[in-house]
Amino acid sequence: MSFYLLPRVIGAVLLGAAFAVRRSAARRRGELEVAAGLEVLRTLRWKEFAQYVTQSFEARGYNAETGQRRPGEDGVDIVLTRSGERLLLQVKHGGSYLVGGGPVRALAGMLAAHGANAGVIATSGAFDAAALDAARERQVTLLAGEPLWNGLRGLLPDSLVAEVDERAGETAG
Repeated sequence: MSFYLLPRVIGAVLLGAAFAVRRSAARRRGELEVAAGLEVLRTLRWKEFAQYVTQSFEARGYNAETGQRRPGEDGVDIVLTRSGERLLLQVKHGGSYLVGGGPVRALAGMLAAHGANAGVIATSGAFDAAALDAARERQVTLLAGEPLWNGLRGLLPDSLVAEVDERAGETAG
C-alpha cells in the first residue's frame, strides 16, 4: 500500500467505526423505547389497551363490528372487517402474560365458525415457542413487542408518550 493512501484508509476506517457506534446507540435507544413503551402499555386497563389495538387496525382500514357481542364472547374479543375480509382479534393483556400454543390453535379453530379469513392475537406480554409454531401453521398473526409498540405509539395520548420517554431516559442513564 502506498504511503499516500494510508491516511485515507485510516480515515475511512475511523468514519466507518463512528457510523457503527452511532447506529448501535440509535438501536439501543430504540430498544429502550420499546421496553418502556410495553411497560407503560401494561399499566393500562384491558379495555384501554384493546381500544388502542383496535384503533391501530382501524388506521389500516378495518372497522370494528359493533352490536350485542361482548369481548370474549365465543372466544373472540373483537371482530374486524375490511373489504369483505373478516378478522378475529383476541387481546391478551398483562406483563406476565406468556401466550402459548393453545390460544393460537383455539382462535384458528374459530375462524370458520365466524366466517373469518384470519385471526390476530395481540399481547402486551410475549409468545412462547409453541405459540410461534402454531401460528406458522395457521392463519393467525401474533402481535407483540416492537411491532405492537410501533403500531400503537402514534395513537397514544401525549401524556403516555411522555411517560415512555421518561422511562426510556431513566433506563438509558
